[in-house]
Amino acid sequence: MDALTPGVKAGRTMKYQYCLFDLDGTLTDPAEGITNSVMYALGKYGIHVADRSELFPFIGPPLADSFMKFYGFSEEQAAEAVEYYREYFRAGGIFENKLYEGISQMLAALRAKGVTIALATSKPYEFAVKILRHFSLYEYFDHFGAATMDGRISRKSDVIADLLARLGDVDRSTVLMIGDRDQDINGAKANGLKSVGVLWGYGSREELLGAGADFLAEEPADIPRLIEDRENRNMSEIVIRPAAGADYEAVARIMNQVQEMHVHWRPDIYRHTEELLSRESYESAVAAETMYVAETEGIVIGVMGFMFRHIETPAHVTRDVLFIDSMAVDEPYRGRGVGHAFFEQVKEIAAQKKCDGIELQVNARNKAAYEMYRKCGFTEKSINMELL
Repeated sequence: MDALTPGVKAGRTMKYQYCLFDLDGTLTDPAEGITNSVMYALGKYGIHVADRSELFPFIGPPLADSFMKFYGFSEEQAAEAVEYYREYFRAGGIFENKLYEGISQMLAALRAKGVTIALATSKPYEFAVKILRHFSLYEYFDHFGAATMDGRISRKSDVIADLLARLGDVDRSTVLMIGDRDQDINGAKANGLKSVGVLWGYGSREELLGAGADFLAEEPADIPRLIEDRENRNMSEIVIRPAAGADYEAVARIMNQVQEMHVHWRPDIYRHTEELLSRESYESAVAAETMYVAETEGIVIGVMGFMFRHIETPAHVTRDVLFIDSMAVDEPYRGRGVGHAFFEQVKEIAAQKKCDGIELQVNARNKAAYEMYRKCGFTEKSINMELL
């Protein structure tokens, strides 16, 4: 097919010029065919499963890995079970499958924007292409990354690496991986790509956030909107300013947005609250000028709160520090320099107040935050990090 010129629309350059899509659980719902095929294979070993939902974890990861993980198969047994699986799958399980609503429209919208679309699936190429043709999706794709029948390529990170090698000299900052399971997110990270976790498949919000998804999509239509409406914003003009009373709704929304991540990471400490930031507390911080917001094109996209601490050690050494007690960035703008802009501002404030240092505390599960803080000059001290 003729590939569209990537990244061109109305004279603008789009940030993401390539979209790599997982297949199972992202473009189609393969639950019936996959679980029937797994049941068939397990039956060869005298294993019978009454509730097919128990087999949903097979959707996404390499099959051999799943047979070993969930049923304790050896590598040899797992390879044999995969062949039994394929017996049923080839005979009809492949089409015991459903197209998710809105997928064709999403792919058409991306093509219209000039995005190059590629497949990145752990399903073998032979099966993947048949499914795309069956649902009239093949015509939307420019490139195909898939597993090999011999198992040489099966894990998502390897599928993506092989696909990128065949794409040639591609700027990886322009490539976006889209999938529904943690292996899609981890595969993207292993290859230096940003990722979108989709919430209509078989991975939960907690799974996707825990893996470090850069964005989440509630429905297929969110993907073109993310690329067009969010990624084309001029992020070179991030304004950091003291929060104002009129910013409360936006600030509360952003802070509530990240609450779920923290509850997932540390349920022993964090709990869901209807009002994470009360208006009274917010107005107090505004009056004290200890809360700042990040803004672009008149939209509040991030918030940072801090306080001043006087610390005295048992050895009677005293330090005055600026302590960052909260920082949150609106999901579509994460990883785009907002945190760095906050840190530049806070360093100016600390210098003006003649502070001895800047400290913060970060959740130990938030690997993305750790990496950002290190790049900004922080060093790890337990779950505290200090700017030297």
